[in-house]
Amino acid sequence: MVCVEVGLAEAISLDKSTLWMTHGKTLEAWICPLSYLLCGYCSDAILRLCQDIELLKAEVAELLFPSIFVNLAGRRDIDIDLQSLIS
Repeated sequence: MVCVEVGLAEAISLDKSTLWMTHGKTLEAWICPLSYLLCGYCSDAILRLCQDIELLKAEVAELLFPSIFVNLAGRRDIDIDLQSLIS
């Protein structure tokens, strides 16, 4: 299942509240861009290699979503406030 065009997700920032909202979106329309953008902040090389496919395949984005959060939660040198974004 194809999620979104690649150009659309690149224009969205993590601070944009609509990125985090699920209301009125399918799982694919919500998880693909969010997973893609969060993966860009990961320090794990394997996750970063999967970043482009996450945008295109909802199954991959859904599978890797928990691993992305685990990676981001363990980072001390990250320049985003993950806690404020998800609450």
